[in-house]
Amino acid sequence: VRVTWGAVALLVTIVTTGFVVSKLGRRTLPMLVALIVVASLAFFSIHTMIEVTFERGDVPKDMLIYTQSSPEITRMADEIDALAEATGKGADLRIAIDSRTSFAWPWVWYLRDYDNVVFSDMESGLPQGEFDVVLVNATNAAIVSQDLVSRGVTAFAPPTRYPHRWWFPETYKSALTAGPFEGEAWRQIGSGIFKGTWARDAFSYWRDHDPRVELGRVEGIAYFPLDFDRGTGQLATQTLEPAQPGVDDAGRPMFGGRGARPGQFSAPVDIESGPDGGLYVVDRATGILQRFDAGGNLLATVDIRATFFNDARPWGLAVGQDGTVFVADTFGWRVLAFDAELSALILSFGEPPPGGSEPPGPYTLFGPRDIAIDASGNLWVTDTGHNRIVIYTREGEYIREIGAPFSGDTLGRGSGSAEFSEPVGIDIAPNGEVVIADMWNARVQILDPSGAYLREFPVSGWGGLDHLDKPYLRVLRDGRIALSLPSLGQVRIYSDAGVLVTVIDPEDEPLRSPYGIVETPGGKLWIVEGGAGRVRLFASAEAGER
Repeated sequence: VRVTWGAVALLVTIVTTGFVVSKLGRRTLPMLVALIVVASLAFFSIHTMIEVTFERGDVPKDMLIYTQSSPEITRMADEIDALAEATGKGADLRIAIDSRTSFAWPWVWYLRDYDNVVFSDMESGLPQGEFDVVLVNATNAAIVSQDLVSRGVTAFAPPTRYPHRWWFPETYKSALTAGPFEGEAWRQIGSGIFKGTWARDAFSYWRDHDPRVELGRVEGIAYFPLDFDRGTGQLATQTLEPAQPGVDDAGRPMFGGRGARPGQFSAPVDIESGPDGGLYVVDRATGILQRFDAGGNLLATVDIRATFFNDARPWGLAVGQDGTVFVADTFGWRVLAFDAELSALILSFGEPPPGGSEPPGPYTLFGPRDIAIDASGNLWVTDTGHNRIVIYTREGEYIREIGAPFSGDTLGRGSGSAEFSEPVGIDIAPNGEVVIADMWNARVQILDPSGAYLREFPVSGWGGLDHLDKPYLRVLRDGRIALSLPSLGQVRIYSDAGVLVTVIDPEDEPLRSPYGIVETPGGKLWIVEGGAGRVRLFASAEAGER
């Protein structure tokens, strides 16, 4: 329809122009063309002027302002006012605000009428005292989260991330590679004007640019009281109780469910069991790691959101023999470790990828997706973006890596023996063999304890490019391999030689984006369903569920 009306508008313009020229003479044609061009440009100028003035003055999609506070600031200021009124504390509401890298502005202005506002650089944690609201620079998010855990603070709801201030994407800065006082800069400018290269560049930008590119931004983390409903501005009449385990329509045990209550999930991905039989489940969307007993009753939670990048999300877990919980924080570019009770962060290592064609360093992690722990306690990490397996000691010391040679063209991808293309899930068999989900090669690779190639088998259904189609696997106690196919809604079980034994694919209530798998002492399988926000228990493979 849009194309049709555009064609009609063009036809009307041509006919009108021809009519006017026929009446006024050909000499008026240049003036008429110039008038049409100016009028067309004026239309776009007026359209943009109205939008940036009245519709999105606080969203810098145009190069008209250097940096701009986001509309979330005023919305949250209203929520703080509502909280002050609902609690009866008024101007005495206790507020802590991070001052790192000028984060305090514009809160200094919006909260000028409050008497108990504390501004502090939270790089070393929260200031002393009790607070009703905490606003943190996202770079200090993990520090503050851990500080709250260590202090035993449970009065806050799960924190929310928001754009604090933002700006037009600065990808244009690479247009000129030289400074204003260098001859090369003026040569490029002259080439653009007199040789027409800028017209070509403008066309290429119009053709290839992605309008969905996110604005540059500084993000914040907001903590509000657990009993405050930010939607209504009222205090909740009762504290949210943890979700209780239940059963699905066929009577299978399950726990979680989609929601914001303690014990619920948004997008769970991986699951592990501890030495005591308890379960740990991590949620990639909320960044919350939760601990449950063997029946799915909530015991503890911790927020493990990263401090490096806006898109930090954890995807993988492993639990050591002493109960230490290791987390692959995929887009935080690091590995974390917590104690068994999730009360203390005891280890963190990893660096974000710098980009370019340089081979990654031993601690440069490009999307670490999963972790396995061998008999010596060493950590085997799937460094998915670098298409390698990196091995560290349990203290985070680099040992070695496995994968194809790295280059800027291949990023380490390979299809040979002990080479990988998008390695995701990893587990270690009782006999020490290392089993890896080699996603884009659509195969499972099996290595010996030293990392040498042993064998492989194909997995039909793997190899897709969907960024959420990430398979996990679990080596069962009898040596069989259970693996997930999120896009197909299946969990398959193979022999250690790669022979398909059975498929868990219930017809009564299908699996929705299955990810992590863990085996119970009785041989049943807890399966994480990211698409349903829950964890369900299925009968052992001998049941042959389909």
